[in-house]
Formats: sequence, C-alpha cells, structure tokens
Amino acid sequence: DGPNKFVEFALDSTIHVQGTFYVGWVQTNTIKMNVGFDRNRDNSDRIFYKVNGPFANTSFEGSLMLRPVMVSAVDPWAAVPEAPVADVLEVFPNPANEEVLIRFNGAEQGVAVEVYDAMGRMVHRSALRANMPIGVSGLAPGIYVLRMLEEGGALLGQERVIIQR
Repeated sequence: DGPNKFVEFALDSTIHVQGTFYVGWVQTNTIKMNVGFDRNRDNSDRIFYKVNGPFANTSFEGSLMLRPVMVSAVDPWAAVPEAPVADVLEVFPNPANEEVLIRFNGAEQGVAVEVYDAMGRMVHRSALRANMPIGVSGLAPGIYVLRMLEEGGALLGQERVIIQR
C-alpha cells in the first residue's frame, strides 16, 4: 500500500490473548517487509530477532511500530442487559470530558449512580443529587455504562457514556 500506511494481516485462526503477549512474524519469502521504526522511544530491550539459532536482542535503539488490532468475536457489552425505560434518564454532555450531568425523571431520595467500564468493573458510585455533576476526568477515554439504582438495588435506568479527550 506504499510508505506511511498500515497493512493488516489476518491470522489463520483465533488466538486467545491474556496477560503479556508478543507480536512477531516469520518471513517466508524474499519480499521486503517494511516496518516503521520510532527512534524517539527506546524499547530495544523488548525487540528480538532470529535469523539462525536462538533469538537475539537488537542493537538498534528505538521501537518497532507495530499495532496489533484486537477483534473479539463477542461484543463486550453483550452481557450488559438493556434497561427497558424510555426518556427517563438523560446524560449530557455525551461524549464527555471532565464531568456529566444527569437528568432523571424519577429522581427520589436514595437513588444511586453507578458507572461501569467495558470489563464490567464498577469505577464510580455515588448518590444522585439534582443538578450535581459527576466528575469523569479520572476515567480513561472509552465507553462506560451509567446505571441508576433505587435504594433496594432495582435498576431504574441506564445509559452508555463516552469519555473522549
């Protein structure tokens, strides 16, 4: 595709990745495989090559510019059930940067606000207070689920929130 372009190579089969993993390739022909090299960040201690014999560490200071693209066969949000409520919960601005405001038609005493990340971990919990923003500046950019729960724990409503900077 030419210089300064990303090229995508599909894998032959699905690979389960967990924890630390390594990205590499085996060249099976004499066609040149151009890989970007970033000399501004030194990760030479993490770059290995093998021509013949064992793997060796590179002597070049820098970082290979490889970008693995992870695709899941299962939507991570598939396990989050949609709340069957209409027009009772509004979250704005969405996408958000520093804070979000919540407008909830059924706001009563004892309503809790919970925010979950894409892994299903609760990253925020507080009591709902009218016209009080919820700070999201400490959250990493991404998609979150904001849920409203009554005092007994029943789901009152939920909305997806995008944190974008």
